[in-house]
Amino acid sequence: KLNAWEPKFLAAIEEKREQELKQINTMLMFGATNIFLLWLAPTIVAVSTIATYVWPMQRELSAARVFTALALLRLLQDPLRSLPGYITQAMQAQVSLGRVTAFLSLPDRVDPVLRSYDDTG
Repeated sequence: KLNAWEPKFLAAIEEKREQELKQINTMLMFGATNIFLLWLAPTIVAVSTIATYVWPMQRELSAARVFTALALLRLLQDPLRSLPGYITQAMQAQVSLGRVTAFLSLPDRVDPVLRSYDDTG
């Protein structure tokens, strides 16, 4: 039975799996935090914008100004929420274009086994 190496291989595999699970857990927690902040950001921006208008600027707040500001922020919300996806797609397109360019820049392969009909003579 392979000189009783099963426990050693099992220990090595379990160690690697434990490392993998820690990385997966970290990645999932990071993703959950990003999604939470993504959905919380518009509320924070709206509250901070209105609070900045009222408190440091010492301006009078009316319903018309609040609704206008909220409508404007709502219009900006969807494009800004899509921006990270667009950046990711642009980066993936750039990487793909680099790979295709590198492949197409390779010299043609000359295979000595393949001959044309003119070489059969």
